Amino acid sequence: FKHIIIHPRPTVDLTWAKAEHQSPHGLIKTSWNIKNKKFTLDVTIPVNTTATVYILGKNITEGKSPTAKAKGVTFLRTEKNTSVFKVESGSYQFVSQDHQSN
Repeated sequence: FKHIIIHPRPTVDLTWAKAEHQSPHGLIKTSWNIKNKKFTLDVTIPVNTTATVYILGKNITEGKSPTAKAKGVTFLRTEKNTSVFKVESGSYQFVSQDHQSN
């Protein structure tokens, strides 16, 4: 649980999900929803851990800032239509515009 992977897999029929897990390092929380082609992903990563976060879509922001300017967020790569980020411990809200479900 030192490194967590958050990889939501929305479909046409699945438009939201929410989960949390009490790990040895603290509470891991994630929730997401799709509304009007906008995908919103909230994650909380415990202290002294990191996460890889996968986000499908375009024009991704964290909070109200572009991900390139978000503290604790590092862009790693693109895999097909998915952007992959490394995040430090903390709470984040990612928003992807023009989201297309699989």
